[in-house]
Amino acid sequence: MAEYVKTKEEVDPSKLKDEIDASSISKTCMGVRYDAPDTLKVYFDEAISTEEETTLDGIISAHSIPTHTVVIQQTQIKETALTGGRYRSKGFSWDIPSGVGWKDLGNTSIPFDIDIVSCGVWNIDGVEGDKLEVRIAPATIIGTVAGAHSAEAVEVTVAAEATLDALDIGYIVQFGDANEYWVTSKDRANKKIGIARRDGGSPAGLVAGISDEAYVTMTVIMVDEVYLKPGHVHESGATKMGGSGLPTPTPVKMLYYNSDGAADKKLRMNVDLLYGAAT
Repeated sequence: MAEYVKTKEEVDPSKLKDEIDASSISKTCMGVRYDAPDTLKVYFDEAISTEEETTLDGIISAHSIPTHTVVIQQTQIKETALTGGRYRSKGFSWDIPSGVGWKDLGNTSIPFDIDIVSCGVWNIDGVEGDKLEVRIAPATIIGTVAGAHSAEAVEVTVAAEATLDALDIGYIVQFGDANEYWVTSKDRANKKIGIARRDGGSPAGLVAGISDEAYVTMTVIMVDEVYLKPGHVHESGATKMGGSGLPTPTPVKMLYYNSDGAADKKLRMNVDLLYGAAT
């Protein structure tokens, strides 16, 4: 693995990785880590050339946080002593691309630290059988594994306790490839996490072996493939994304499954929030 440390404010790690993957850089980008306010780390499977690092610098310089959403409502509710004047309600709308399958609606972020009070998703006719998934801080690098692990293993040993601290049961982890695993248990004394394949396939453990010091990436699933019904509001109440709050500019990825491939569908979401509350 090769690490490149750069300085950049306001980074969407998932979007930046996509931009690097689409570039002329020949080496494989294993991940991107952003530590606010301006520390950026880019990981490749091996060292890149001087020319490729120049290309990387150009990609980073041109990178910006996307605005995939259109604000359709921003209402300030009456200030109250209970919330300290920090309560807001904010609405978003997405146009759903046509074609059958999962559609990545892109990442968005809220430009201030927040705690989520509740989140309501509603939709129009024609979405019967469609699904929605919401991911927080998708594929964030949180550490490495310790030692090689063979296929079918249902426990993975990590190198540092900080990796365990970043995880909760029910989070999704990956180990350098596309396979996703639920975190089913944590053994702090032995620095182990129990895992199970998210797709429910067999074997239940690792699809393939992983090497020593393979990167561990984490994703928080806020909404897990919920089925949508026409005219129905799907409410997630009293939820704090990421556990204790959502610091700016943490990316929130929206994934939508278009079951019949039809065009002209819209997804609408309203978020009740307390701003400035994340720690």
